[in-house]
Amino acid sequence: MIIETAQRAHLADMVRIMNGLIAMGDNTAHRRPFTQDRLWERIASDTVSRLVASRDGHVLGFQYANWVDKAVGLAYIASFIDPRAQGQGVGRALFAQTVLAAKRLGVVTLDATIRTDNVLGLAYYTAMGFVDNQVYRDVTLSDGTRVDQVQKLYQI
Repeated sequence: MIIETAQRAHLADMVRIMNGLIAMGDNTAHRRPFTQDRLWERIASDTVSRLVASRDGHVLGFQYANWVDKAVGLAYIASFIDPRAQGQGVGRALFAQTVLAAKRLGVVTLDATIRTDNVLGLAYYTAMGFVDNQVYRDVTLSDGTRVDQVQKLYQI
């Protein structure tokens, strides 16, 4: 497996993964399918880290961390793994590199705020060492869906 900085050349695979997860319904708070331009805008602004994991030229997953508040060292993190690649260490490998980049740039805390019905996401972030901080009740997503979310924090 290769972990590298996400580039525009990776976008087709990244959009395929993201839109597949959106279609599944409960794996992400994103409700509107992404175009390559919209995904690039999201991952390439205020960037701490934007990484892809690939094998044999195929993207298995990606993870990005963007600044929320540089003054206090807060960044949020988002992870998206192709369901066919889950359980193969992709998320763990991405996270190890994200933490290194975060340390270099002075991130103190990573924030993963995710849906409470995203069972795999909750398990992943807990396994990476994130701890529950706050629950947000009855959050309205972009398509009107209402969910609860939990903010999980990781101290660098």
